[in-house]
Order: sequence, then C-alpha cells, then structure tokens
Amino acid sequence: MATWEDLQPFHGQLNATHNFFKRAPEIAEMYSRHPRDADILEGREIVVTDNAFPWMLAPTIKQKILWSKNPLSAVEIESIAPPGSIWFKNSPVCQSRPDIWHCHVFMKSA
Repeated sequence: MATWEDLQPFHGQLNATHNFFKRAPEIAEMYSRHPRDADILEGREIVVTDNAFPWMLAPTIKQKILWSKNPLSAVEIESIAPPGSIWFKNSPVCQSRPDIWHCHVFMKSA
C-alpha cells in the first residue's frame, strides 16, 4: 500500500516510470478486461475522473485522473490540480491509455 510519502518523489514528473504502484487482485482483474477504446473525454477538452481502477493507497489518499484532449504543461496541471496535491504523468510504457493524454492526481483526505 502506497503512502503519501511514497508518492512525493513522483510529484511533477511528466514521464514517470515505475512498477511501485499495484492494484488489489480483484481491481487488477477488472482492469485487464476493461476495453481500451472507451471515449473518456466525450467531446470535452479536459475531464477529471476518479480512477476506475485505483492503486492500493493509504486510506487517507484519494486518486483522480486528469484527462486532456491536448498535452498539458506542468503550469497548466498546477492550475487544475487542487493545492497541496501530488501529480505525475506516467511514461508511455506505464500508461493504459497512451492514446489520450492523462496524469494522476492524488489528494490527502481527512
């Protein structure tokens, strides 16, 4: 289970490569069967969603996905992500949907 401290070194990376973050077996099974061509953006420029297939994180961490029709810069991501959040974009080898620009956003909850 990843902690807030585990996430911190990834903050702000636009090409993160890792094998650190894991899914629970039942989530990993659903993830493996999910179609990779769903239209997540549905005609919109930018969408923020809950991670449908979340990683195993400490219970005080919430994970969102920021999807965009066009690549976003760090400044643009910072303007969308909540203050104090941690965000990073996976390298293409770690992405489930390399056809849609997206990054992971993590927030601490109370």
